[in-house]
Amino acid sequence: MRKSPAIQLISMLLLLMMGFPIKSQDYADIDERARGVSIRGTTSVSKLARELARNCQNDTEKARSFFIWIADNIAYDLRSFSPQSRLSVEQRLALQTPEQVIKRRQAVCEGYTNLFNALCESVGIQSIAVSGQVKYNDGHIAENGHLWSLILVDGKWGIVDPTWGAGGVDENKWKFIKQLDDSVFLPNPETIIKDHYPNDPLFQCLPVPITLQEFKSDEASLELYINRKTGNTTSSGLSETHQNLLASAKVDSTQYYLEAGNRSLALNPGNNFGLWASGKYHIKNAIQAREAHYQSIRDLKYVNYYPSEAWFDKQMPILKAWEEGALNCLKFIEKSSSREGNYKVQIENLKKSAQSNLKASRKALNDFPKLKADVKRGVRVRLYEG
Repeated sequence: MRKSPAIQLISMLLLLMMGFPIKSQDYADIDERARGVSIRGTTSVSKLARELARNCQNDTEKARSFFIWIADNIAYDLRSFSPQSRLSVEQRLALQTPEQVIKRRQAVCEGYTNLFNALCESVGIQSIAVSGQVKYNDGHIAENGHLWSLILVDGKWGIVDPTWGAGGVDENKWKFIKQLDDSVFLPNPETIIKDHYPNDPLFQCLPVPITLQEFKSDEASLELYINRKTGNTTSSGLSETHQNLLASAKVDSTQYYLEAGNRSLALNPGNNFGLWASGKYHIKNAIQAREAHYQSIRDLKYVNYYPSEAWFDKQMPILKAWEEGALNCLKFIEKSSSREGNYKVQIENLKKSAQSNLKASRKALNDFPKLKADVKRGVRVRLYEG
């Protein structure tokens, strides 16, 4: 869901006038070879990656080959994600795995990004899936959010949007229009920040990040903000600290959610992603405590099935950590704004998980003193998970 083909052509002409490189001129041979790669009867990511990386001289050329093949072979999946689709959320997401995208030759932004990143990882290129918001040519910001890639090629971090690279959607005819957009393959961060806003400020790859309010401003104002923060120059490279943070960013780790939430809320106080990430950090701690508790129950069967008073004493701090994690999660989630479309669904799902964990942890905290008292009286107590 992106710029119209006419706007794309105008944008490319403007890039030429402004002196930015048009990448297709630089990668003509790579592009031609990538378009000639055809795999049939397999959905193997590693096989496709090997074929596309053949004869490439460096990681940048490999990434380019992946980008072109995806743009040439994958169409935007309008049917599965239309309002009329009867597929559940789980069924829709199941279609976005790299293997399914190769098989069906269709995807939405998650599938495009999953496939591109999987191809990169298959040949040793570090990649990160970046969630964020995008701005259309009329200044409208998409409510549902977007996903694109950040990759480390030849010692430098670069941004790639394989979805926008493949073409756009004619919303009047509700039809995908296949057309390569070269401007979203390794653009300057100062350029792509004009229409791609990462939820985590780290992934802007700018020395001083742009705020969400600045991103939402009109084109002329945004240009001024960018120039002030970057010194009106193109990127000279990221600081060593920034490079190290990117290299260590494990996007689904507990520590990442803590750091991303802190960064996001510091730059854009009260934004939904920052609250969600912070809540995610606490719910992960809650789930870790819950699993430790359940594992202790499972371990009982290898002893004598029946807990001792000491066993109950050891469990109480774990149960309290479980409850605390769920409570802290809810504290962040309850601050979120229903008026902000970004991460609305994720916040609602996280809220349900936190409420469920809070209920279960409090039930255990309420039951355990009574069960311990029964054990003290000589009653043999049997415990089960849940």
